[in-house]
Amino acid sequence: MNNLNIPKSKLLAALICATAFSSNTFAAIMINVTDNAGQAEFTFSGSDTVSVAGTISNGFWFNDLAEANVFTNAPNFTGQHSIVSGAANLVINSIEYGIDDVWVNAHNFDFELGFRDTNSGHPSSLIVGDIIGLNGSILTDLNYSWFNEGSYNFLSVGPFSSSEAILTEGITFNVGAVNSVPEPSSLALLGLGLAGVRFSRRKKKA
Repeated sequence: MNNLNIPKSKLLAALICATAFSSNTFAAIMINVTDNAGQAEFTFSGSDTVSVAGTISNGFWFNDLAEANVFTNAPNFTGQHSIVSGAANLVINSIEYGIDDVWVNAHNFDFELGFRDTNSGHPSSLIVGDIIGLNGSILTDLNYSWFNEGSYNFLSVGPFSSSEAILTEGITFNVGAVNSVPEPSSLALLGLGLAGVRFSRRKKKA
């Protein structure tokens, strides 16, 4: 099976190194949007560290959705949207606050999507070093067809303002099937690691 005649210990080390380097290319917070009988279901995971202090208001907000082409067109569905089933939490410094609803805003063509905690009284602002995240899964009354399928990346977690809190690694917002194929950079790193091990063995034989 090991055609390169590489000791398993060295092969394992190469795999670990490739994984460690490639993990930095992923955002820390993941939001997956899937189609559940025509409705948008959101699944949340991960956390990240605040790099720029700012306001978060009444929930986990991110914007620039218009520029990223997340919505299929200009939203005519602004306002409050209900959670049909499931539960999710906004997490700030290990304290969980329940998400109550989803809100869509359209500010100067810079659309926002907010997962709102309206009852739990979480902090209204974040400082550098705070850890914020999301967990859980909610089925909403948002129509899945209102979103363009694809993978989008964001850094801010505040409402549309000049004082948005900014994350260190950011948010990946996946609409549709999540691609589990390894990134080209990961494969390249693994290939370089294996090549280095093989070159080292040849040099010793010489």
